[in-house]
Amino acid sequence: MKLKFAFLGVLIFVGSLLQAQVYQLNNGFVNGETVSTCSGYFYDSNGPVGNYNPGENYTVTFCPGTVGTYVDLDFTSFNIGTSDHFEVYDGPNTSSPSFGTFTNLINPVNMIIRASAGNTSGCLTIFFQSSSAAPGWAATISCQIPCQQLFSHIDSLQTIPNPNDTNYIEVCPDSPVTFVAFGEYPQNDIVYHQCDDSCLFIWTFGDGTSDTGKVVTHLFDTIRGYDVTVIAIDQNGCISSNLPATRVMISQNPLTNILPLEPMCAFDTLPITVGYDPNSTISISPVGHVQSGGLDLADTTFLPDGSGASYTTSLTFSVFGNGQTLTSASDLLGICANMEHSYLGDLEIVISCPSGTSITLKQYPGGSSTFLGEPIDNDANLNMGVGYDYCWHSNPTYGTMVSEANMHFYTFTDNAGTTYTNHAYLPPGSYQSFEALGGLVGCPLNGTWTITVTDHLSIDNGYIFNWGIEFSSALIPGNWSYSVPLESVEWQSPYISTINDTTFQFVADTGGTYDVTVIITDVFGCQYDTILSIDIVDVPVVDLGDDIVVCRADAPYITIYGETEFATDYLWSTSLTSNSLLVDYDGFYSLTATNNQGNVACSSSDTVEVKFIRTPVFALISDTCIEHPIALSVIDPLLDSTYRFSWSTNQTTQSITVSQTGNYWVDVWIDAEIVCSHGDGVYVQYIPPPSVDLGPDRIICEFDTLTFFAGSGNQSNEYTYSWSPAIYIGVFAFFDPPAPGEYFVSVIKRGCTDVSDEVKVTVNDCEVFIPNVFTPDGDGINESFGIDGIENYDHVSLLVYNRWGRKVYESNDYRNDWYGEKLSDGTYFYIITFPENQKGPFTGSLTILRK
Repeated sequence: MKLKFAFLGVLIFVGSLLQAQVYQLNNGFVNGETVSTCSGYFYDSNGPVGNYNPGENYTVTFCPGTVGTYVDLDFTSFNIGTSDHFEVYDGPNTSSPSFGTFTNLINPVNMIIRASAGNTSGCLTIFFQSSSAAPGWAATISCQIPCQQLFSHIDSLQTIPNPNDTNYIEVCPDSPVTFVAFGEYPQNDIVYHQCDDSCLFIWTFGDGTSDTGKVVTHLFDTIRGYDVTVIAIDQNGCISSNLPATRVMISQNPLTNILPLEPMCAFDTLPITVGYDPNSTISISPVGHVQSGGLDLADTTFLPDGSGASYTTSLTFSVFGNGQTLTSASDLLGICANMEHSYLGDLEIVISCPSGTSITLKQYPGGSSTFLGEPIDNDANLNMGVGYDYCWHSNPTYGTMVSEANMHFYTFTDNAGTTYTNHAYLPPGSYQSFEALGGLVGCPLNGTWTITVTDHLSIDNGYIFNWGIEFSSALIPGNWSYSVPLESVEWQSPYISTINDTTFQFVADTGGTYDVTVIITDVFGCQYDTILSIDIVDVPVVDLGDDIVVCRADAPYITIYGETEFATDYLWSTSLTSNSLLVDYDGFYSLTATNNQGNVACSSSDTVEVKFIRTPVFALISDTCIEHPIALSVIDPLLDSTYRFSWSTNQTTQSITVSQTGNYWVDVWIDAEIVCSHGDGVYVQYIPPPSVDLGPDRIICEFDTLTFFAGSGNQSNEYTYSWSPAIYIGVFAFFDPPAPGEYFVSVIKRGCTDVSDEVKVTVNDCEVFIPNVFTPDGDGINESFGIDGIENYDHVSLLVYNRWGRKVYESNDYRNDWYGEKLSDGTYFYIITFPENQKGPFTGSLTILRK
């Protein structure tokens, strides 16, 4: 693989090479001179041919001729003496950091040596000292503009169709997708201007094709899933550091087979099924695809000896979801490299994620001469040693590489045959990162991940044979798949109704040929349709009318007609094949009419009942007067259960019971049809027997009133009342004030025996006695404030106050139930009020006295 220093970007020559200057150590400049240029060729003292001379000692500095650029040296040949010294410094003099000393074994051919980004001068200084003669070197001088940060994005709002919530694009067959990209320029105008118009957007569609442009339209011609990515390259050749991705899922027509629909009769129900069952009327197949994905390992990277030189190896991922980031350090199970190196103390190892965030895995300085793997500790031998697997984990077996240095020892023979005994080394396994792996949380997963190894000291080299990142299996999308279920099934026909999601029914009410369009829509919004045709044969409509009731005396027979539209054949239940039937006896008669059309016979039937009946003969009783309820009945020995009765009382039984005065009528017929009917009526006068109840004997007070009610339901025009005392006539009697004695009433019904009742009433004066002392001392005597005679009154009010006028007791319906609870002995004052001024009011004092 081509080795390069870790300065990203695409090399662009600045300036014209048409008149490129030639710079030789003894021609074109003087020793120690600083040359400002962005083009030309740099040779040893004898140019592109010949050898340089022993004893040469030169220093030259190349600075950029264009402000803001950095000098590059691209060596095309390099051959110096084994004892000669050639060193490059990253800056305007030999006090600047050294890129390293180059020899024929570690020579800069195929390396691009560029001033680093931290070198604000942009200059490179070369020091050469010779002790022999050799062919020398040749290098091209150019200047490069440093890259500014650049991110590419897929515009989900302008991409058509828009990606769904999971950033998948759902596409119908033969429908192109228009992708729109845009750039993000966080360092814009620091060195140069970046914008979408000056960037090249390169799309990879996952089907082996690619395209360029901010807006591209692509048609995916195979039903499957695709991973689509886009990168951006600005006008200086700088590439976006992230790799946004989206996934495209292509739907397809799920219709696989349609069974023909046989002709059917009108009004018949034809179930039509849609489903994955091949026996369905419309068969469909599942739509979906499984797309593979995975992660790769980086290949071998040579780690040559250097003094501050950095070497990189990168992995680029595109299989993660768009915008997917590392959300937890626990999801980063390890960063692993299989490597060998002969001097741990040289190395600084840094991991960088696609957003530019980086952490140090192994710090510099530290580790001294501890080996990694089984290296060949001889810079003159560039053969590979044996690599060990080293990982940086969140929960490692070992501490940091520096803390474990010189703690472990082994004996081995390297690939060059040299044996090392009891030499310090780092065992393979997991180590603690110098900086916490949690520093990578928030990094995008898609894009380029880079390990940068800086060799700070001369002598010693090594190799990274491969490296990778171990993510949690929950993050790594192995084979991804999708399915496209159906969203809806729509029918375009007025004769289709839905039974459930997959079964429908067709019912037409008239004959003809009908086209039924079915439109299937999947969850992507893709629609697929097909047309089903069906022939419908008309069904004759047979209507024999309502059941027929015929009076036998009026019509000894009847003709039933059954001719109907669309009928080609008739068949009666009597086996007659005409369209009418003569009937002369009771029974049920059916007709089936058929429309025969080829292999389809559509029929319908109807049945009618015919009854020949007689007229009922009966008479109700004569008009009558009654004192008790009486039964009215229809009496005809030929009546049976087929007859119907309708009384003026809305009753429908053969007999009814009446107990009210009035006219009563009944109609009698058969089977709800008023034919062969007969009716009769009767007038009934009802006078019930009298009743009287004056209640029990009673005792009342002199201020009470006395009211009597002789009895409910006694009609005043049918009865007379005789009271004693003879003050009132009628059903009511009222006495105010009443006199003590007996009261009597007699009720007489015309033509009937008298009914009488009497009651004894005693009238008292109902006086009350109010005590002035009571003794609630628990002996059971005089425990409460007892008012004699209060039991004759309702709702007597009692208020009691202490000597200071505070109310201590109150009752609105006093019943001699105050016991002076919680009150001390002494004098209290009361107010007693009777309802409606029946007594009082009374006021006075009372004494509570306890022993």
